Amino acid sequence: MELWKKQKKIAVAFGIFLCFMYLCTLISQAVYASKLPQVTTEKPGRGAITHEVQAEGIVRQGMEYAVNTLSGLRCRTVHAHVGDRVTTETLLFEVDTEDLQEQIQEQELTIQKLQLTIKAQEQNRNLDASERRTKQERAQEDYDNTSSTAQDTVDRAKDSLASQEAALEDLRNNPVSITSEEDRQKAQAAYEEWAAKEEALKAGIDNAQTDEEKKAAQAAYDDYKANPVAEPDFSGEDEAQAAWEEQKRALKEGIESAEQTLSDARKTRDQAVLEAKRNLADAQLPGMADNTLEINRMELKVLQEKLTKYRELQESGGLIYPESEGIVTGIHVSPGERIPDGAAVVYADTGSPLQFCFSLTKAQKKYVNQGDQGELTLNGSRHKVTVDYVAENEMNPEIYDVTIFLPEDVGTIGQSGFYETKTQSEIFDYCIPIDALYTDPNGRNFVYVLSERSGILGVELVAEQVYVKTLDKNESTVALEGGVIDSDSELIVSSTESLEDGDVVRYKE
Repeated sequence: MELWKKQKKIAVAFGIFLCFMYLCTLISQAVYASKLPQVTTEKPGRGAITHEVQAEGIVRQGMEYAVNTLSGLRCRTVHAHVGDRVTTETLLFEVDTEDLQEQIQEQELTIQKLQLTIKAQEQNRNLDASERRTKQERAQEDYDNTSSTAQDTVDRAKDSLASQEAALEDLRNNPVSITSEEDRQKAQAAYEEWAAKEEALKAGIDNAQTDEEKKAAQAAYDDYKANPVAEPDFSGEDEAQAAWEEQKRALKEGIESAEQTLSDARKTRDQAVLEAKRNLADAQLPGMADNTLEINRMELKVLQEKLTKYRELQESGGLIYPESEGIVTGIHVSPGERIPDGAAVVYADTGSPLQFCFSLTKAQKKYVNQGDQGELTLNGSRHKVTVDYVAENEMNPEIYDVTIFLPEDVGTIGQSGFYETKTQSEIFDYCIPIDALYTDPNGRNFVYVLSERSGILGVELVAEQVYVKTLDKNESTVALEGGVIDSDSELIVSSTESLEDGDVVRYKE
């Protein structure tokens, strides 16, 4: 019995402990849950992205005309004002006629000086051209004379060489006839033999003893002497041969000298002709470029045209009128001041259509192109309009200037207006509120997808960071590329606290 009571007390105490533990668990879960970020979620849906572009602008004149007159003149009186409606009979301003007369006199003096300068330049150019022609003609004559004279010298040297060569050839064709050495020896031997026999016969006379012997010896001697043999003498032949050889040597030396003379003549001719040819080429070279005369002629033409305009303005009394009807939009002259270069007065043509002009950012430009439709609000009235011109701003490439030509009788110059247009994209499968999209420091886009996991207190909701690719977006909605998310994904749209990847969250109550 006591054992049972004891066991009963233990069971009651354990039950009380379990109840206490359960109560603590509930309290702990409540405290833990109360500290979790509260989030709202939304699933991606199909839809299109609407882009709305709004811009303020102003109505401007269409075509503008400039009233120009000669700059530098003094303005006497200005009659028109900005905003005035003018006609062809409306006097805009007056030019000081006294100052105009002074300008005309100065212009005439300048023209006269320039005309004298041009005349002197023309005379100098003609004189220079004449001198150049004379120089060229003389250089040509020198070249021709030098060529002829030098060639004559060469021809004479050629003739001299040919004469020497012909004389040598003739000399060689007519050699001196001389006796050969063998014949000379035979003749000398014959003479010596005859002389020896003569001496013997002469000695026989002296040796004769009787008169008869002497007579016989004398008769034999006389008979022998009757047919004498002359002593051979070849000195004449030798002298003739020596003279012939001397003449041949002289002719050879003459030929060598003539060849050298011909070579020198040719070199002298070539050098002289080359020098004369260079002088002729130098004389034919064009002179230094000088456009001063042409420039002065052009300046004279401009000055004469300007003088004509001065005189026409003087004939009109210095009064300036517009060429057509319009509204004055700019006046750039002042009484007593010099008229500046450029437009003196600018007026808008009332016959041309007005323009509504405004500017867009580069982001807005993506949704506005030439030919697009839109609505224009002017003074409370709405008009359907078409974009006529879009161009990048010359001063700022981040800005685009847009022009719309207004219908007739719509708008007035200087009137402010409001342009708006809406464009709708294609249908996207995954569109979410723009608040669900985040960007990391590296510029990458991501969303928080709600998922479940087991925790120490049971199943928990976790914010999972998922990187996504955006296809299009506006101020409220963004379209995402599928793959990492689908139509069943729960995306966190808002949270009571900043989130990090893997944070435990709970639904907002």
